[in-house]
Amino acid sequence: MRPLARTAMAGVLVMLWFLDVAMSIGTKGALLPLGGLLPGALALYGPLRLPGVRPFLAAAWSLALSVVLLVRGTDSDSPGLMELLALTVLLTSAARGPQAFGISFGSCGLLAAAMLTLAMRVPGSGDGAVFAMVMVAFMAAAAISLGAYLRLLDGRRQRAVQRIRYDERLELARDLHDFVAHHVTGIVVLAQAGRTVWEFSPQKVASIFDDIEQAGSQTLDSMRQLVTVLREQTTPAGLPAPIHGITQIPALVESFQRGGPPVHLELADSASLMELPPEVATTAHRVVTEGLTNVRRHAPHTTGVTVRVGLGPDGLEVMVRNEPSPPGAGRRSLRFLPRGRTDGFGLLGLHERVRAVGGTFRSGPVDGGGWEVSSVLPVRHTNPTASKGSA
Repeated sequence: MRPLARTAMAGVLVMLWFLDVAMSIGTKGALLPLGGLLPGALALYGPLRLPGVRPFLAAAWSLALSVVLLVRGTDSDSPGLMELLALTVLLTSAARGPQAFGISFGSCGLLAAAMLTLAMRVPGSGDGAVFAMVMVAFMAAAAISLGAYLRLLDGRRQRAVQRIRYDERLELARDLHDFVAHHVTGIVVLAQAGRTVWEFSPQKVASIFDDIEQAGSQTLDSMRQLVTVLREQTTPAGLPAPIHGITQIPALVESFQRGGPPVHLELADSASLMELPPEVATTAHRVVTEGLTNVRRHAPHTTGVTVRVGLGPDGLEVMVRNEPSPPGAGRRSLRFLPRGRTDGFGLLGLHERVRAVGGTFRSGPVDGGGWEVSSVLPVRHTNPTASKGSA
């Protein structure tokens, strides 16, 4: 539960508790206000590591108090409003919870029984008692229905998130597969060339061996990364995808500017001339692509966009930042996911891809308005070369 919602519900529960106190003064239901204390506390906070325990504790407390009040007798017109609301919230949470169906069914059954027993506290057997029973039964049914609906939505979202993670890892695996196949082919060609050169100019074979060693080292590194990705998530086979890297970023920016806001590209020579691992180069291109896509979707009227790619102390730094839109431009806002999850499915998949290559990812608003998507990707320390661009 978010802090604002928790604060609002706490205020409502406190107000209902004072109402219970006022309605129990001068009646036999002096114990009535005690009924909402434990369920209210469990609804607001409860044992966070044992969410399945909360409904059982609240139901047991409420049923025990109902038995005491029914044995002693009560002439209060209130069954316990704070307790009723707290049990309703817990019932919704139990129906929505991720625990097994048997635990959810048992929790909901106990809470519903506690709520119906709570309605029996209303004295008499006339229309008031019948109305209380019908209202409590309706609240219990509504709480279970709402919880079941939210549980269905949570399941759909979880499956969508899992599918996105599969797709990102599959795309990265395809890129690495193409790179490995390219270098293995090069190793075979170099080996064949080395045999020919050895027969006529043995002194020139050393440079060929160096090239074979470098290509083999890069291939092994990419194979380790590929095996790591495939071990974490198993995905179905797919069609090969083209590899995009640092050298394709200027063309990407130019294409974006044709129908969008102006973009200031800061591409450091140290990054563009460096021979980067294929997983890093393709992920950097993906960060820029996703950042510009978000600008086009959510801030199409921004006054400008900055794309920065360069080498930092911790690796390759990639950043896409858009300026705030002018007033009255009809800016659309990003959708947020609760509890720190990445914003939107596109950024969620990007976060998964960056994490798969060992990098860090951040997205969020910046001071003065606007939005920033950035990542730091680890790189192997090799010397820049003008003859070889990114993968």
